[in-house]
Amino acid sequence: YTFAMSARLRHLHMPVMNPREAVTQLEKFDDDTHIAIVFGREHSGLSNDEIDRCQYLVNIPANPDYSSLNLAAAVQVVAYELRMSFQPNIDFGRIGEEREAITSEDLAHLYDHFERSLTTIGFLDPENPRNLLRRIRRLFNRADMDRNELQIMHGILRAAETKARKE
Repeated sequence: YTFAMSARLRHLHMPVMNPREAVTQLEKFDDDTHIAIVFGREHSGLSNDEIDRCQYLVNIPANPDYSSLNLAAAVQVVAYELRMSFQPNIDFGRIGEEREAITSEDLAHLYDHFERSLTTIGFLDPENPRNLLRRIRRLFNRADMDRNELQIMHGILRAAETKARKE
């Protein structure tokens, strides 16, 4: 089976689909089925004769004022759709690192530690805290810290407190 990629829709009777629909069609074939996805030349696309040799026409929906994508972009869109059909899950995290999650209690303890430390080093006036602690909470709520990073933050705060007490 051959799938022709073209920005120009032809006036021929041929099944036309977008890349996602094409991948859905590909998934219906047996594993030993030979399949080709035919891309045209950068400057002129596929000829009518080349398209006539294909069973399906695949069109990437784009801006009608400039509906033609360059070859690399078209290949990337189709490759993405193929990849997502095989394994749509993306594993978030960091390469080579096991992350231990922290709890809301861990964060609450960190926020209390920040308040004590910032007061100790003279950065926070407890009589006039304004929005500093709220902003710190918002910052660390977005950070998606793990246990190791949490311990680093506590260590930094302890070191700052120790230095401030010696002075």
